[in-house]
Amino acid sequence: MKSFPIIPIWLMAIISIGFIFLILKTKNKFKLVVRILIIVVIFIINLRIMTNNGSSSSYKSNYDVFLVVDNTISMVAEDYNGTSRRLDAVKKDLIYLLNELPSSEYCLITYDNKSYIRSPLTSDRDTIDVLIETMDVKMSYYASGSSITNFKSDLKKMLENSKKKDGHKRVVFIVSDGENNTDEKIQSLSDLESLVDDGAVLGYGTTKGGMMKEKKWSTSTEEEYIEDRSSSYPWPKAVSKIDETNLKNMASDLGIDYVHMDKQSNIDSVIRSIINNSDLTEGDDLEAYSDTYYPFAILLTILLLAELYLDKRELV
Repeated sequence: MKSFPIIPIWLMAIISIGFIFLILKTKNKFKLVVRILIIVVIFIINLRIMTNNGSSSSYKSNYDVFLVVDNTISMVAEDYNGTSRRLDAVKKDLIYLLNELPSSEYCLITYDNKSYIRSPLTSDRDTIDVLIETMDVKMSYYASGSSITNFKSDLKKMLENSKKKDGHKRVVFIVSDGENNTDEKIQSLSDLESLVDDGAVLGYGTTKGGMMKEKKWSTSTEEEYIEDRSSSYPWPKAVSKIDETNLKNMASDLGIDYVHMDKQSNIDSVIRSIINNSDLTEGDDLEAYSDTYYPFAILLTILLLAELYLDKRELV
Protein backbone atom coordinates (compact mmCIF):
# COMPACT_ATOMS: atom_id res chain seq x y z
CA MET A 1 0.00 0.00 0.00
CA LYS A 2 1.33 3.42 -1.00
CA SER A 3 0.16 7.01 -0.94
CA PHE A 4 0.41 9.33 -3.96
CA PRO A 5 -1.07 12.62 -2.67
CA ILE A 6 -2.48 15.12 -5.16
CA ILE A 7 -1.76 18.08 -2.86
CA PRO A 8 1.24 17.69 -0.50
CA ILE A 9 0.10 16.21 2.80
CA TRP A 10 1.49 19.09 4.88
CA LEU A 11 -0.36 21.65 2.77
CA MET A 12 -3.59 19.66 2.81
CA ALA A 13 -3.31 19.34 6.62
CA ILE A 14 -3.04 23.13 6.97
CA ILE A 15 -6.03 23.65 4.65
CA SER A 16 -8.11 21.05 6.51
CA ILE A 17 -7.31 22.51 9.96
CA GLY A 18 -8.20 25.96 8.64
CA PHE A 19 -11.61 24.76 7.45
CA ILE A 20 -12.25 22.98 10.75
CA PHE A 21 -11.66 26.25 12.63
CA LEU A 22 -14.09 28.00 10.27
CA ILE A 23 -16.89 25.51 10.89
CA LEU A 24 -16.51 25.27 14.70
CA LYS A 25 -19.09 28.07 15.05
CA THR A 26 -21.77 25.84 13.52
CA LYS A 27 -24.65 25.72 16.03
CA ASN A 28 -26.30 22.59 14.72
CA LYS A 29 -24.28 19.74 16.27
CA PHE A 30 -25.31 17.18 13.64
CA LYS A 31 -24.36 19.55 10.84
CA LEU A 32 -21.00 20.18 12.57
CA VAL A 33 -20.27 16.45 12.63
CA VAL A 34 -21.21 16.13 8.94
CA ARG A 35 -18.94 19.01 7.98
CA ILE A 36 -15.99 17.61 9.94
CA LEU A 37 -16.51 14.22 8.26
CA ILE A 38 -16.57 15.92 4.84
CA ILE A 39 -13.18 17.52 5.56
CA VAL A 40 -11.74 14.22 6.82
CA VAL A 41 -12.97 12.27 3.79
CA ILE A 42 -11.57 14.89 1.37
CA PHE A 43 -8.24 14.63 3.21
CA ILE A 44 -8.27 10.84 2.79
CA ILE A 45 -9.17 11.08 -0.92
CA ASN A 46 -6.30 13.52 -1.42
CA LEU A 47 -3.88 10.93 0.01
CA ARG A 48 -4.60 8.70 -3.03
CA ILE A 49 -3.98 5.51 -1.08
CA MET A 50 -3.26 2.72 -3.56
CA THR A 51 -2.90 -1.02 -3.06
CA ASN A 52 -0.21 -3.14 -4.71
CA ASN A 53 -1.65 -5.08 -7.62
CA GLY A 54 1.39 -7.19 -8.52
CA SER A 55 4.03 -6.25 -11.04
CA SER A 56 4.39 -6.10 -14.80
CA SER A 57 7.31 -5.94 -17.18
CA SER A 58 8.02 -2.70 -19.02
CA TYR A 59 9.04 -2.65 -22.66
CA LYS A 60 10.96 -0.11 -24.68
CA SER A 61 11.29 0.11 -28.45
CA ASN A 62 14.63 0.68 -30.13
CA TYR A 63 13.33 3.64 -32.14
CA ASP A 64 14.19 7.30 -31.78
CA VAL A 65 11.38 9.28 -33.43
CA PHE A 66 12.22 12.71 -34.88
CA LEU A 67 9.39 15.13 -35.69
CA VAL A 68 10.33 18.07 -37.92
CA VAL A 69 7.37 20.42 -38.26
CA ASP A 70 6.89 23.36 -40.62
CA ASN A 71 5.65 26.17 -38.39
CA THR A 72 5.34 28.91 -41.01
CA ILE A 73 2.24 31.05 -41.52
CA SER A 74 1.18 28.94 -44.53
CA MET A 75 0.44 26.03 -42.16
CA VAL A 76 -2.76 27.76 -41.02
CA ALA A 77 -4.14 27.76 -44.58
CA GLU A 78 -7.73 26.57 -44.54
CA ASP A 79 -7.68 23.77 -47.09
CA TYR A 80 -7.46 20.57 -45.05
CA ASN A 81 -10.43 18.30 -45.68
CA GLY A 82 -12.44 21.28 -46.86
CA THR A 83 -11.85 24.43 -44.84
CA SER A 84 -9.99 23.19 -41.75
CA ARG A 85 -6.57 24.59 -40.86
CA ARG A 86 -3.56 22.49 -41.82
CA LEU A 87 -1.93 23.03 -38.42
CA ASP A 88 -4.96 21.71 -36.52
CA ALA A 89 -4.83 18.50 -38.55
CA VAL A 90 -1.06 18.25 -38.01
CA LYS A 91 -1.47 18.36 -34.22
CA LYS A 92 -4.07 15.59 -34.21
CA ASP A 93 -2.09 13.45 -36.66
CA LEU A 94 1.15 13.75 -34.68
CA ILE A 95 -0.53 12.72 -31.42
CA TYR A 96 -2.08 9.77 -33.27
CA LEU A 97 1.31 8.88 -34.75
CA LEU A 98 3.06 8.91 -31.38
CA ASN A 99 0.27 6.86 -29.80
CA GLU A 100 0.94 4.23 -32.45
CA LEU A 101 4.69 4.30 -31.71
CA PRO A 102 4.80 4.09 -27.91
CA SER A 103 7.76 3.33 -25.67
CA SER A 104 10.12 5.28 -27.92
CA GLU A 105 12.18 8.42 -27.45
CA TYR A 106 10.97 11.54 -29.22
CA CYS A 107 12.58 14.71 -30.55
CA LEU A 108 10.65 17.76 -31.79
CA ILE A 109 12.09 20.36 -34.17
CA THR A 110 10.03 23.21 -35.60
CA TYR A 111 11.02 25.80 -38.14
CA ASP A 112 9.81 29.11 -39.54
CA ASN A 113 12.37 31.87 -40.22
CA LYS A 114 14.74 29.74 -38.14
CA SER A 115 14.95 26.19 -36.89
CA TYR A 116 14.29 25.41 -33.22
CA ILE A 117 14.96 22.24 -31.25
CA ARG A 118 11.84 22.28 -29.07
CA SER A 119 12.87 19.08 -27.32
CA PRO A 120 15.91 16.86 -27.71
CA LEU A 121 15.31 13.13 -27.46
CA THR A 122 13.12 12.32 -24.47
CA SER A 123 10.86 9.48 -23.34
CA ASP A 124 8.58 12.02 -21.62
CA ARG A 125 5.46 11.85 -23.80
CA ASP A 126 3.61 14.42 -21.69
CA THR A 127 6.20 17.08 -22.56
CA ILE A 128 6.10 16.25 -26.27
CA ASP A 129 2.29 16.25 -26.30
CA VAL A 130 2.14 19.70 -24.68
CA LEU A 131 4.68 21.08 -27.16
CA ILE A 132 2.66 19.72 -30.08
CA GLU A 133 -0.70 20.91 -28.78
CA THR A 134 0.58 24.44 -28.12
CA MET A 135 2.30 24.90 -31.48
CA ASP A 136 1.32 28.09 -33.28
CA VAL A 137 2.63 30.05 -36.23
CA LYS A 138 4.51 33.33 -36.19
CA MET A 139 2.47 36.36 -37.25
CA SER A 140 3.08 37.42 -40.85
CA TYR A 141 4.34 40.80 -39.58
CA TYR A 142 7.35 39.02 -38.09
CA ALA A 143 7.77 36.46 -40.86
CA SER A 144 10.56 37.07 -43.35
CA GLY A 145 10.35 34.06 -45.64
CA SER A 146 11.56 30.58 -44.89
CA SER A 147 13.50 27.81 -46.55
CA ILE A 148 11.87 24.41 -46.24
CA THR A 149 15.23 22.87 -45.37
CA ASN A 150 16.54 25.35 -42.78
CA PHE A 151 16.09 22.62 -40.14
CA LYS A 152 18.86 20.50 -41.69
CA SER A 153 21.66 21.46 -39.31
CA ASP A 154 19.55 20.83 -36.19
CA LEU A 155 18.21 17.53 -37.50
CA LYS A 156 21.68 16.34 -38.45
CA LYS A 157 22.99 17.12 -34.97
CA MET A 158 20.13 15.21 -33.30
CA LEU A 159 20.50 12.23 -35.65
CA GLU A 160 24.24 12.02 -35.04
CA ASN A 161 23.65 12.02 -31.28
CA SER A 162 21.14 9.22 -31.68
CA LYS A 163 23.54 7.16 -33.80
CA LYS A 164 25.94 6.97 -30.86
CA LYS A 165 23.42 4.81 -28.99
CA ASP A 166 23.90 1.12 -29.72
CA GLY A 167 20.99 -0.65 -31.35
CA HIS A 168 18.86 2.44 -31.86
CA LYS A 169 17.14 3.14 -35.16
CA ARG A 170 16.11 6.59 -36.31
CA VAL A 171 12.64 7.37 -37.65
CA VAL A 172 12.14 10.81 -39.19
CA PHE A 173 8.83 12.50 -39.98
CA ILE A 174 9.00 15.82 -41.81
CA VAL A 175 5.70 17.73 -41.79
CA SER A 176 5.24 20.57 -44.29
CA ASP A 177 3.24 22.03 -47.15
CA GLY A 178 6.44 22.34 -49.21
CA GLU A 179 6.17 26.07 -49.87
CA ASN A 180 9.59 27.72 -50.10
CA ASN A 181 9.04 31.43 -49.47
CA THR A 182 12.58 32.65 -49.88
CA ASP A 183 15.26 33.07 -52.53
CA GLU A 184 17.51 30.86 -50.44
CA LYS A 185 18.44 27.67 -52.28
CA ILE A 186 16.76 24.51 -51.04
CA GLN A 187 19.41 22.27 -49.50
CA SER A 188 19.72 18.62 -50.44
CA LEU A 189 19.12 16.25 -47.55
CA SER A 190 20.80 13.31 -49.27
CA ASP A 191 23.83 13.42 -46.94
CA LEU A 192 21.46 12.61 -44.04
CA GLU A 193 20.12 9.44 -45.67
CA SER A 194 22.67 7.19 -43.96
CA LEU A 195 21.44 8.47 -40.58
CA VAL A 196 17.77 7.69 -41.27
CA ASP A 197 16.30 4.19 -40.98
CA ASP A 198 12.62 4.89 -41.60
CA GLY A 199 9.91 7.53 -41.60
CA ALA A 200 8.02 9.70 -44.07
CA VAL A 201 7.55 13.20 -45.38
CA LEU A 202 3.96 14.21 -44.62
CA GLY A 203 2.49 16.79 -46.99
CA TYR A 204 -0.42 19.05 -46.03
CA GLY A 205 -2.45 21.30 -48.31
CA THR A 206 -4.05 21.21 -51.74
CA THR A 207 -3.13 22.40 -55.22
CA LYS A 208 -6.15 24.74 -55.09
CA GLY A 209 -4.80 26.18 -51.86
CA GLY A 210 -6.37 27.97 -48.96
CA MET A 211 -6.50 31.41 -47.37
CA MET A 212 -4.85 32.12 -44.01
CA LYS A 213 -6.27 33.90 -40.98
CA GLU A 214 -4.17 35.53 -38.29
CA LYS A 215 -4.68 37.80 -35.30
CA LYS A 216 -4.58 41.52 -35.99
CA TRP A 217 -2.27 41.95 -33.01
CA SER A 218 -0.43 39.45 -30.82
CA THR A 219 -2.80 40.24 -27.91
CA SER A 220 -5.94 40.31 -30.05
CA THR A 221 -8.60 37.60 -30.27
CA GLU A 222 -9.95 38.91 -33.57
CA GLU A 223 -8.58 37.32 -36.75
CA GLU A 224 -8.56 38.43 -40.37
CA TYR A 225 -7.38 36.92 -43.63
CA ILE A 226 -3.86 37.76 -44.77
CA GLU A 227 -3.68 39.90 -47.91
CA ASP A 228 -1.34 39.42 -50.84
CA ARG A 229 0.30 42.82 -51.06
CA SER A 230 2.62 41.87 -53.91
CA SER A 231 -0.17 42.78 -56.36
CA SER A 232 -1.96 46.07 -56.97
CA TYR A 233 -4.61 47.51 -54.65
CA PRO A 234 -7.24 46.36 -53.71
CA TRP A 235 -5.15 43.51 -52.38
CA PRO A 236 -6.58 40.01 -52.83
CA LYS A 237 -6.50 37.41 -50.07
CA ALA A 238 -3.22 35.49 -49.97
CA VAL A 239 -3.48 31.82 -50.91
CA SER A 240 -1.05 29.06 -49.91
CA LYS A 241 -0.71 25.95 -52.10
CA ILE A 242 1.06 22.69 -51.46
CA ASP A 243 4.31 22.11 -53.37
CA GLU A 244 4.56 18.35 -53.64
CA THR A 245 7.64 18.51 -55.86
CA ASN A 246 9.69 19.91 -52.98
CA LEU A 247 8.19 17.41 -50.53
CA LYS A 248 8.86 14.42 -52.78
CA ASN A 249 12.44 15.60 -53.33
CA MET A 250 13.01 15.70 -49.55
CA ALA A 251 11.58 12.20 -49.20
CA SER A 252 13.77 10.93 -52.02
CA ASP A 253 16.88 12.52 -50.50
CA LEU A 254 16.25 10.74 -47.19
CA GLY A 255 15.17 7.43 -48.73
CA ILE A 256 11.74 7.51 -47.04
CA ASP A 257 8.15 7.64 -48.28
CA TYR A 258 6.13 10.70 -49.21
CA VAL A 259 2.54 10.69 -47.92
CA HIS A 260 -0.07 13.30 -48.82
CA MET A 261 -2.14 13.82 -45.67
CA ASP A 262 -5.78 14.56 -46.41
CA LYS A 263 -6.93 12.01 -43.82
CA GLN A 264 -5.28 10.50 -40.76
CA SER A 265 -5.39 6.90 -41.98
CA ASN A 266 -3.00 7.73 -44.84
CA ILE A 267 -0.10 7.29 -42.42
CA ASP A 268 -1.19 3.81 -41.25
CA SER A 269 0.83 1.83 -43.80
CA VAL A 270 4.03 3.65 -42.79
CA ILE A 271 3.29 3.03 -39.10
CA ARG A 272 2.71 -0.70 -39.73
CA SER A 273 6.00 -0.97 -41.57
CA ILE A 274 7.88 0.71 -38.71
CA ILE A 275 6.24 -1.48 -36.07
CA ASN A 276 6.99 -4.65 -38.03
CA ASN A 277 10.68 -3.73 -38.13
CA SER A 278 10.96 -2.63 -34.49
CA ASP A 279 12.53 -4.49 -31.60
CA LEU A 280 11.11 -4.41 -28.07
CA THR A 281 13.49 -4.84 -25.17
CA GLU A 282 12.27 -5.84 -21.74
CA GLY A 283 12.91 -3.25 -19.07
CA ASP A 284 12.66 -3.25 -15.30
CA ASP A 285 9.66 -4.77 -13.58
CA LEU A 286 7.11 -2.11 -12.68
CA GLU A 287 4.86 -2.33 -9.64
CA ALA A 288 1.19 -1.95 -10.48
CA TYR A 289 -1.19 -0.17 -8.11
CA SER A 290 -4.97 0.20 -7.89
CA ASP A 291 -6.86 3.23 -6.57
CA THR A 292 -8.89 2.85 -3.37
CA TYR A 293 -10.64 6.23 -3.32
CA TYR A 294 -13.94 5.01 -4.84
CA PRO A 295 -15.71 4.09 -1.54
CA PHE A 296 -14.56 7.38 -0.03
CA ALA A 297 -15.96 9.24 -3.05
CA ILE A 298 -19.32 7.54 -2.49
CA LEU A 299 -19.19 8.43 1.22
CA LEU A 300 -18.33 12.05 0.31
CA THR A 301 -21.37 12.21 -1.99
CA ILE A 302 -23.63 10.94 0.79
CA LEU A 303 -22.21 13.49 3.26
CA LEU A 304 -22.68 16.35 0.78
CA LEU A 305 -26.29 15.31 0.21
CA ALA A 306 -26.79 15.22 3.99
CA GLU A 307 -25.32 18.74 4.22
CA LEU A 308 -27.69 19.93 1.49
CA TYR A 309 -30.66 18.32 3.26
CA LEU A 310 -29.79 19.99 6.57
CA ASP A 311 -29.41 23.39 4.86
CA LYS A 312 -32.85 23.06 3.27
CA ARG A 313 -34.41 22.12 6.64
CA GLU A 314 -33.00 25.27 8.22
CA LEU A 315 -34.57 27.39 5.47
CA VAL A 316 -38.02 25.95 6.03
